[in-house]
Amino acid sequence: MLGLILAVQAVLLAVAAATNRGRLNTDGVAYLRLAHDYAEGPLHLAVSGYWGPMLSWLVAPLLAFGVEPLLAGRVVMAVTALGFTAGCASLLRSLALPARTVQAGTAIAALAGLGWSIEIISPDLLVAGLVCLALALMTAECWTKQPRWALGTGTIWGTAYLAKAVALPLAVGLGLLIALVRFFRTPPGNHRHRIWRQLALTWVACGIVAAPWIVVLSIKYHTPTFSTSAKAAHAVVGPKDVDRYHPFARTFHRPEEGRITSWEDPTSLPYATWSPFASGANFRHQLNVSARNALTAVRLLGTFDLLHLGVISALLLAILGLRRLAGAPLGGTSSTNPKPPGGDPKGATSGSASRLEGTRLSGDWIWPPLLLLGLSGVYLPAYLELVDQRYFYATLPLLFAAAAMAADWLKDPLVDRSPALNRLLWPLVLVSFAALPAINALSALQGGVNPAAWVARAAADGIAKTGRPGPIAGSGLLAGDRTGVFTAFFLDQPWYGDKPDATAEEFAASGARWVMVQGRRPVAAQLATDPGFTERTQDVLKELGLGNPENFLRLFERPGWSSGTFAGRREVPDVPAAPFPVTR
Repeated sequence: MLGLILAVQAVLLAVAAATNRGRLNTDGVAYLRLAHDYAEGPLHLAVSGYWGPMLSWLVAPLLAFGVEPLLAGRVVMAVTALGFTAGCASLLRSLALPARTVQAGTAIAALAGLGWSIEIISPDLLVAGLVCLALALMTAECWTKQPRWALGTGTIWGTAYLAKAVALPLAVGLGLLIALVRFFRTPPGNHRHRIWRQLALTWVACGIVAAPWIVVLSIKYHTPTFSTSAKAAHAVVGPKDVDRYHPFARTFHRPEEGRITSWEDPTSLPYATWSPFASGANFRHQLNVSARNALTAVRLLGTFDLLHLGVISALLLAILGLRRLAGAPLGGTSSTNPKPPGGDPKGATSGSASRLEGTRLSGDWIWPPLLLLGLSGVYLPAYLELVDQRYFYATLPLLFAAAAMAADWLKDPLVDRSPALNRLLWPLVLVSFAALPAINALSALQGGVNPAAWVARAAADGIAKTGRPGPIAGSGLLAGDRTGVFTAFFLDQPWYGDKPDATAEEFAASGARWVMVQGRRPVAAQLATDPGFTERTQDVLKELGLGNPENFLRLFERPGWSSGTFAGRREVPDVPAAPFPVTR
């Protein structure tokens, strides 16, 4: 069944990639530029401690063969969606669920992956699939007995780290959590010591895979480094005494020679770092941040199904598990799938004995709430917002498993009390989890372009036709995306940043040739009357038929600009040049 689901998903992913090839996001610009550096050099620009290298490694060969960057990104995102589906299927199997539950959960994961694959270009589907596969192995019986499975699990964790750095602390934290549960569930004398050996082998294999990249980063930044993203993510949630948002979007600056934006490696930017232990006020602020993030994490987990059944069911399982711990030895009933998670899904039915009977909670039911807690806890100290559902993709199979388990447990009590509700439980779970992915999948197949990318293509085309390309400043925010960054990407010109309250004088001092701002910003009126700028909105974007630019975006050029006048990053010839296709 998994093969059939993957085959159907592959066809649908191809359709979605073709109909959404114009989509772009700011993080995607960074990953595509790093892939460009891997494909064409210089290689020192390709090394970034802020972004995991795996996604760019996958895109780079396509760029080397001449595939257009956005299409290459879409192709790789489709491949990662397939990997996500396979990882979810493996995790569902490892939880000893009935075959119909595994198949339904896999189909829902395929629908969800289809919709997510076109939203943004990022490694989140890739790392989620790898994390699910690693958890599937660690929750299967084979992991506790055979060293090769422990080594294989560690290899997967190390690969997940190369996709996104957060996988490394997850490997340590979740690995320790799973090992502790397994240790206390195993009766004394049943070779409990092997669990620690297996955990050590997992960590060693993970370290071997991760070590080369850690060495490269440590050499680049002259200090032991496995990632620089955590430091930045923690800096931006500091006390509000100063502006702590990412400096690349709040300052005028010049990116490193050869880069489009400093977002490709923001490590050297002046982040306002802080320590929660520097003062009592800072410590209280950290507690408030973590509490707010915990609430945000719960709300994000609730977004994976229409009725929030996953979160409710996970809480129910946790309560039942605590009741069992209070009334019976933790060793209790242990029932795990002895087969590797990649085996025949029919084997999953052998675990049906591990389902709840009456008020007794089987050992396998401990995994969804515990793993959900671990996957969410890693984000509590730093930046987390309601738009960050992508951080939690790996929780989808766990939430679905929790809801399916809770529905199964409720069947017996409801048989006599409410037969109608008993018959509706399973369909209710399916509808709750399938509704949103189905809607998103349908939208993905219909296709679309985010407004900022669409306008940026037109702006890049128009600027190239003027014969005067050059550095760009200003975000030109449209629907939350930075049109200015996208335009710079399409033109292969540097983006010199932005400031929320910038004046016309500051834009002039930035050294940019072109300025793109929202029409309603006060600085737009200043630029329109400043003799140092000439408005080019209608000239450059005339094909869009904007009407009144004050309700949209406005584009200004600095007459007489030259790289010599403004100490630019590079010489910019006055000829049309756009290495990426700018047709809409």
